[in-house]
Amino acid sequence: MRHGNDGTWRSRIVKPTFNSDGTGSRTLQENNNGTTQSRSDTFTYTWSSNSDGSLTVTMNFTDGSTRTSRRVISDDGKAMIWDEADQSDNQQLSVAVKLDTAKTYTNADLQGDYYVLRYRYKSDGTYRGTSGISNFDGSGSRSISGTDNTNGTLATFSNTKTYSVNPDGKYSIDNDPNGYLLGNGIIGISNHVNTSDVWSIGGLLKKQDKTYSTADLAGTWAIAGFGDEQGTNFGAVFGSLTCDNSGNCTYNIQTLKSDGFDYGSGPISISVASDGSFGSSLDAGAPSYAGAIGNNGNTLIINNSFDQDDLNERGIYFAVRCSSCSNLVPVSQYYNAWDPAWSPDGTQIVFTSDKSGNDDIWIMNADGSNPRQITTDSNTDWDPAWSPDGSKIVFDHDRDGDENIFNIWVINVDGTNLRQLTFGNIGWEVAPAWSPDGSKIAYDGIWVMNADGTNLTKIIDGVLPSWSPDGSRIAFSNNDDIWIANADGSNPIQITTNSARDWHPSISPDGTKIAFTSNRDGTDAIWVTNIDGTNPLKIAESSFTGEPQWSPDGTKIAYEGTDGNIWVINADGSNPVNITGSFTAN
Repeated sequence: MRHGNDGTWRSRIVKPTFNSDGTGSRTLQENNNGTTQSRSDTFTYTWSSNSDGSLTVTMNFTDGSTRTSRRVISDDGKAMIWDEADQSDNQQLSVAVKLDTAKTYTNADLQGDYYVLRYRYKSDGTYRGTSGISNFDGSGSRSISGTDNTNGTLATFSNTKTYSVNPDGKYSIDNDPNGYLLGNGIIGISNHVNTSDVWSIGGLLKKQDKTYSTADLAGTWAIAGFGDEQGTNFGAVFGSLTCDNSGNCTYNIQTLKSDGFDYGSGPISISVASDGSFGSSLDAGAPSYAGAIGNNGNTLIINNSFDQDDLNERGIYFAVRCSSCSNLVPVSQYYNAWDPAWSPDGTQIVFTSDKSGNDDIWIMNADGSNPRQITTDSNTDWDPAWSPDGSKIVFDHDRDGDENIFNIWVINVDGTNLRQLTFGNIGWEVAPAWSPDGSKIAYDGIWVMNADGTNLTKIIDGVLPSWSPDGSRIAFSNNDDIWIANADGSNPIQITTNSARDWHPSISPDGTKIAFTSNRDGTDAIWVTNIDGTNPLKIAESSFTGEPQWSPDGTKIAYEGTDGNIWVINADGSNPVNITGSFTAN
């Protein structure tokens, strides 16, 4: 399945045959942006083994095109995934199973209970992640019960349909979706190729083909996935998952998104039930399961579409056991820097980075030199903001490592005297902003408190507050538009009315303009408008995204780029400079 940055979609089922002499042939069915077609062609190919356990395969087709890809084959040789997080203009997920050409498949090869997951897009604008349990009776009747996350709304479903398995291993369910079965019928992959307005990719994994335990996770897995954020940002994932016998795992992934690359690594704990499922250990809101292990312990499927804290994200993943794999995405390959905020004198910038292996607060000179770490705890620290007297940094911190609960904390610029200001259990108390006179702090909600944490008051609904230079007003985001209100929440005025998403407002030091992030041109970019909403102007192109912050003299704007770096640009949009390139690269 493929999503293009130009908004096009493609679902494809390919049956390639690789001959030992370096030649091959393939048959192909696809729905290419609404046009369904079938064709066949031939190719030559070469391949080589890589030190990280992957293969590099180059295919030269009869039409003159060439495709080189990195792939990982499971230890049992039955399943394969692609590294699709290497494209410049699209995001896609490719998975393969090996057919048994010596056997004749029948409906009986698809029989019993299967875990089912699917990602689907339909041209009516619906994005759907699905998990379910499907029963195939071995004679052509299939029943399923499951849960969909469609555009952020959960719904359960059940239905009965017919299915058929062709002699070559191809199967179909009511003619669409179509897919292929592993030789023993334990794994199936499928997508929509006959319906012009639907694009999808999905999988079947035989439930409890043996009795499982958490220890079956032990080892290294190569993982690939695809998903979306709010139906506007799409991502292709590739990387590795390494687990011990107790389900203590570490993931290390690269994500190619519509708006740039992202790298991530961290711990995750998984507990496997005897039937192979692992549900509540990944997401307490998961229906039936969030993931499952099968194929005699050589294949994983994972669905992250059911996070109750953010149902606007959907994604599915396939993983294959690869004992020879290591360093598929090196942890040291790239670090990220984000959340920039200027010091009052404009000589320094405080920011967040994962440079030390954890999200911590850092400070650097305004040109990116002399970066130094301020917080060093093992939990997550985000959203730093400088006090007007330049002596302190306020930021949000996840209490006890629980990323569902963030509180506001403050620390001296030299890293001393760390103390907690808010103690709520309501979720995310984030995005603090210091008032110009230093007496108050506003944060998401919108809440305002004294700088010592006392006298907490909710003034209005919204997020991402920004004070006017005289402290009399606060700009904020609400319902994907920019608003401004008096500092007590009275007299709210809507500044932007665009149907797209406008957020992260920052009022200029002279109080006449607001910088903000918007995807009104299709991708995230930095815009500046007059304080009354007139004369909106895009100053940074779509390759640069979020969190704009004015320099104290109003001549520059710092912001987070899609490349994981902090950039500084002149207020008129000229001379964008990456100031963290040497810091993030390794």
